Amino acid sequence: AGVTGIHIGVGDSPEPALSHGFGYYVENIHRIAFLHDREKLYQADWDGYTKTRDKKYLVRQPSLDDPAYLASAKQDIQSKIRPYAQSRPLLYDLGDECSITRFASPMDYDFSPYALAAFREWLKGQYGTLDRLNAEWETKFATWEEVVPMTTYEIKDRERAGSENYAPWADHRTYMDLSFAGAWDKFRGWAHEVDP
Repeated sequence: AGVTGIHIGVGDSPEPALSHGFGYYVENIHRIAFLHDREKLYQADWDGYTKTRDKKYLVRQPSLDDPAYLASAKQDIQSKIRPYAQSRPLLYDLGDECSITRFASPMDYDFSPYALAAFREWLKGQYGTLDRLNAEWETKFATWEEVVPMTTYEIKDRERAGSENYAPWADHRTYMDLSFAGAWDKFRGWAHEVDP
């Protein structure tokens, strides 16, 4: 049938594949970062936020900018890869169908203190000064520590009030894409440390 490789789950033995001359890959090494595996958590945040608009529901769990989470992710990924490194798998699948939210569901993640601090640092690199940020965003933040992006609801309210300036929302979305890509890059690097 032309089959030359199969997938196995984390913790499964590669021996059935290897004994039949098949290559193999290890599937879904680290799905905790990706919320489609944690439907109840995501749904509670979604429901809480859409009903109340309280930003406490926009604190992504885990935050991809949280150093404690990243340290635990490194340990998790490397411990799951280590048993397979000597048998030369074709690849490691860190997690399939991943997104910053849950599949294609929209959500203004992440408003955690870690993500907001990293976002502000990124904004400093983009704008240079708080005055330039305020001019672009049409805001009046007095300090960088006060800078908080607008949510989808807030940017739609702004639009209804007559402004089509989406920068306070779009910059956050851009940063979250960069945060997501950065987390993946870290995960990949940690895998390569164990199995180049």
